[in-house]
Amino acid sequence: MKNRVARIGKALLAAVVLLLCLEALSGALAEEDAIYTAQITCKFGQTDARKMLDMVNSFRTGKDAWYWNYDNRTKIYCEDLEPLKYDYGLEKVAMQRAAEIAIFFDHTRPNLGDCFDAYDLSQNSYWAEGENIAAGYTSASAAYKGWREDKQKFDGQGHRRNMLGEDFNAIGIGHVYFNGYHYWVQEFGYTSDDNEPQASANNSSTKVSVEIASPLIASISASAKALTMSYGDAVELAPEPVKLSLLATWPGGKFSAAVSYDWAVEDPTIVSLEDGVLTALHTGETKLAASVMGKNLTKKVQVKVKKLSGAEVELDLGEDNTLFYDGTAQEPAVRSVVCGGRTLVPETDYSVTYAKNTIPGTAKLTISGRGNYSGSIVKKFTIKGFNPTSLALSESGPVELEAGDTLQLRALMEPEHAYSKLTWSSSNKKIAKVSAGGLVQPVKEGSVVISVKSSKKGPNGKKLSASVAIQIVDHYKPTGIALDRTDVVELNMKETLELHAQMEPADARSGLTWSSSNRKVASVNGEGIVTGKKAGLAKITVKTRNGLKASVQVKIVDPTKATSVALSPAGPVQLPLNQELTLVATMQPSTATSKLTWTTSNKKIATVKNGIVMPKKKGSVTISVKTSTGKKASVRVEIVDAVEASDPVSEAAPELTPERDALEGEAPEEAPEPTPEQDAAEEEAPAPLPEEAPEPTPEQVVFEEETPEEVQEPEAEVPEVSEANEEGAAAE
Repeated sequence: MKNRVARIGKALLAAVVLLLCLEALSGALAEEDAIYTAQITCKFGQTDARKMLDMVNSFRTGKDAWYWNYDNRTKIYCEDLEPLKYDYGLEKVAMQRAAEIAIFFDHTRPNLGDCFDAYDLSQNSYWAEGENIAAGYTSASAAYKGWREDKQKFDGQGHRRNMLGEDFNAIGIGHVYFNGYHYWVQEFGYTSDDNEPQASANNSSTKVSVEIASPLIASISASAKALTMSYGDAVELAPEPVKLSLLATWPGGKFSAAVSYDWAVEDPTIVSLEDGVLTALHTGETKLAASVMGKNLTKKVQVKVKKLSGAEVELDLGEDNTLFYDGTAQEPAVRSVVCGGRTLVPETDYSVTYAKNTIPGTAKLTISGRGNYSGSIVKKFTIKGFNPTSLALSESGPVELEAGDTLQLRALMEPEHAYSKLTWSSSNKKIAKVSAGGLVQPVKEGSVVISVKSSKKGPNGKKLSASVAIQIVDHYKPTGIALDRTDVVELNMKETLELHAQMEPADARSGLTWSSSNRKVASVNGEGIVTGKKAGLAKITVKTRNGLKASVQVKIVDPTKATSVALSPAGPVQLPLNQELTLVATMQPSTATSKLTWTTSNKKIATVKNGIVMPKKKGSVTISVKTSTGKKASVRVEIVDAVEASDPVSEAAPELTPERDALEGEAPEEAPEPTPEQDAAEEEAPAPLPEEAPEPTPEQVVFEEETPEEVQEPEAEVPEVSEANEEGAAAE
């Protein structure tokens, strides 16, 4: 069950009154009330918004991480808070909410729903949720400073407690500029998911859809422009512009939006409307009517006729609309198409297609309307051919054909414009193949006869045929083949490697076929260029036409993942209490970018942060480092009195080899897994607080945060302190 963590401050009395008013509106929402979807255009400023992450994390991990107890006398210090990670799912929520508070400044959404309903926009799941909102601040640092509420008492530190919430481990921040004002949103959550992909910062004007409940609409002004269409056209109706003002919002006034209307067609014989698409069915005029947010509107629609039927068409044809067969497709040009006194533009107003125009007979030309024209015009023409009286081949033979070459044979028929269907065949397909178009492709050495036969009978009453004898020879066949790489080749993912095949003898010629044993790991093209796909092994093979082969093993690696890690100094090390020790972790390969996690076996003896060992008391401790790929290394550190050693001393240790690195890098004594408290203590040092921006005036600034669902009373009574002591405590 989700724990919705949210708080409300009393920085502005008006904000509290507004929230109470909205709760009343939400409760009064009736079934007959409607929810409308509107588009507003906001200018996002996510680069500036994301700057706030370091400010919040420095606050959480710094000395100012406190807030007042309910009694407003005792400060509650937040210890061991972890920095918040930036959650791109929460950023989507924050950006949506920033657009929503720009028109309706409240934790209640403009559709009168709960602000946390927007968390459904994220692909991640959250066990705790919280929200801070603000308006009027012109920079991230100014908004952050306002949310800190350093000078407020407990009731006014709701935003502060959200930023210091131990229930949260993630944050997303939104910032929009709308109607002359800046709006800011922080969304908090606790999640173990990481399903939302990282997104680049949006700093552009963007259309955002928002839902608005009808009880909130104070006024609306709208108008619909007339629409003119051509017959057969289909138009998707765009949202119409409106001017809106909502009840009880900040700073008030009208804003521009676009609303999709639920139109009804007055005359459905003129146009049809389905799923927002208006289609012209007939010439004439009609109207669209709609009621938009309680306002009745009409839109005039006019449909004009643009048909191709009756157009004058002139083709480039010979006498009697007849062309002669010559073995190619006959495509008579369209000289002109004139419709309604206007000469149409080819490929803009119409297109031309041909059918049955490759052989003798009746062919068809179709002119089809495009753009503003519809319908089609069909023109027929004749292709004339004659029966052949003789058939021969372009090669008389015998022909000697090199194994690596091809030969294009042509069938020669008489008389001119003679036509017949032809059938090609090979006497031995294992020696040479022939295509339906007469292309001869050798397979291996030997003798073969290629023949062609006509479907039409000649003067002697028999089907015509012709053939040619071909001797396939291979004067340049290779006797051996080798690759220029014989060892195992290591290749990074996405990198390429060009392999070269060397055949013997030196003048050998052969077509080469390249293949990979695992194309998911590495692929190879017909030129021998290998491309790494993912980590693993693959064998790349090249093969000659006569079956000779050569292969090489390719190992694909991920250059960003560590295969080993080592520490320097290797230890054991003696470290005086009054000194610190910097350990250096070296990963292999050198391009590895794996994340490093440092741990100590005993925080009471020594702590470690980013490799810097800080002694606490005398004793022996194991300092360990672990990569995100699971590789480990450890060093034993002996904490001694300052008089026992002036500098950290490392005893001689055996030199690590790459083969021993993973083993030798383990701690001599198994170090316990760090607890969450240790993790928090070992995070990076907080970034310096940003320079404070000037406090905005009350007219410029409004901010608010959500009401907690349940408040716990303090368990123990706290002694009263004077205002002077209270100020002194705040200065600590």
